[in-house]
Amino acid sequence: MPPSAAIAFVDESFDIEADIGQCAANRRPLVLASGCEQQLASKLDAAFVEIAFPVSNRLVLNRSYAGYNGGLTLLEDVASSILDYAGLD
Repeated sequence: MPPSAAIAFVDESFDIEADIGQCAANRRPLVLASGCEQQLASKLDAAFVEIAFPVSNRLVLNRSYAGYNGGLTLLEDVASSILDYAGLD
């Protein structure tokens, strides 16, 4: 059976933690969220990319995930996070 991905758009912290916790039992989660969910990602041993305010691990002056170039930037950040998570950096 090919691998599958589950995507959830949730705005309540308790529901986010419950949804990710269920997925974490069977898969390696990737959390795309604000800096507020960084503790949750480390608790679940998940790959993590901050894509929303507040961003705590870098200074953002001229960077966006909107448009074509933003999509490439997001892809770079997700790939870097996964490589870091896997210990391949």
